[in-house]
Amino acid sequence: MELSLEIRGYLADLIAKEGLGGIKIIGMRVGILPERIQKLISNVPFMMPAEMITLAFHQDPYEGLSPNERAAAYIVNTGNQYLLIETVLDVAKRKKQLGGERYSKIFAKLNSIMERTMQCRINKEGDIIPIFGPSLEIIEKQTYIEKKLEEFEFAKTLANYKSAIKTYKTDYKGSISLLRSTFESLVDEIIESKGEPLKGSRKDKLAQLTNRGIFKKIEKDNEVEHSYRIFSLLSHYGSHSALVTEEEANFLFTSTLAFIWFLINRYEKYGGN
Repeated sequence: MELSLEIRGYLADLIAKEGLGGIKIIGMRVGILPERIQKLISNVPFMMPAEMITLAFHQDPYEGLSPNERAAAYIVNTGNQYLLIETVLDVAKRKKQLGGERYSKIFAKLNSIMERTMQCRINKEGDIIPIFGPSLEIIEKQTYIEKKLEEFEFAKTLANYKSAIKTYKTDYKGSISLLRSTFESLVDEIIESKGEPLKGSRKDKLAQLTNRGIFKKIEKDNEVEHSYRIFSLLSHYGSHSALVTEEEANFLFTSTLAFIWFLINRYEKYGGN
């Protein structure tokens, strides 16, 4: 998942305001050698791999930019984009006490652009997570889920959950696979929390949750069946060979986080009975 052009432009503007030393440090942190930055700062023509075709026309892709702007544009288009966000936020945080641009202002601006252009947000740890609509209040639910998993001492589920959220920004398939592990461990830890032995199949384990009223028995399309369908989708998209698209990833995150939130609330209400 690439950063939008608007986000890259905003990051480039911030980087271009740094001194030569600062620009080189940012470049190094995202995998660019200082020598390459020096060439751009020194106004030496330097082509990005994707723009080598311009050599045939003797064009400089950075024509008209100042040396700092040339270096910044190269960094945002060539370096590790997600490390770049973390780096820019870290630089802003360090400069906060020196009267520089405030971390909170940059954080808010990045989130504003990200929401509008990528349907994502950055959390306080620098992880990029999807937004599924204002009604879901994803940030609040995410915080709630972590808090409750800690409270219930569901350590395995909490670890899987945090890994799934963190992995989302770089690997949809890996993140979906971790969501499946989150789903599995949550069901298992709920059952084990009351000393009940785990049954064989995943569907059998889901059915065990009806014993404590966590799932309701409905004559036709019951909650166990619906939950198992979510699990089946996670199993399919987390393991099949084809790439997972952004639309598929957002759909699965929506369904699974809503399920986790629902299950935690049901457990808190009925699980102790």
